[in-house]
Amino acid sequence: MSDSKKPRDVSDWVLDRFIQILDAPALNNWLSKHQYSIGQHYEDRKSYEEALAHFVRAEQWYAKVEGPEHPHVIAAIVKEAVCNDRLSRVGDACHDYRRALELMRKTGNTAYPTAAIEAYVAANCSATASEAALS
Repeated sequence: MSDSKKPRDVSDWVLDRFIQILDAPALNNWLSKHQYSIGQHYEDRKSYEEALAHFVRAEQWYAKVEGPEHPHVIAAIVKEAVCNDRLSRVGDACHDYRRALELMRKTGNTAYPTAAIEAYVAANCSATASEAALS
């Protein structure tokens, strides 16, 4: 039998269906909605690299769906900063905390520990500290 006339293996059919499902916009939307929760899952397990990737995706999705100044965007940015700090990426943490503070001030959002974030920035994010962390 030639290759084109061979019966398809069931596993090939299942794999094809799985790939189609993964490409479906509805599944992509569902997964995007849950990026923040998945990030929290990894953060709870101290898997900060994985958590960071999910918080970045959550920020992007929230900004697209709810708007770039929505409180969920701020929450995702704060979580990105926490992960970067835990990964000893102080420069990136400073950048994220500053973005979050800017949005908090712009929107009047007081749901986050602004004083604690400002204290972190003051203690860790001087121009010298940021330059050293980025080099």
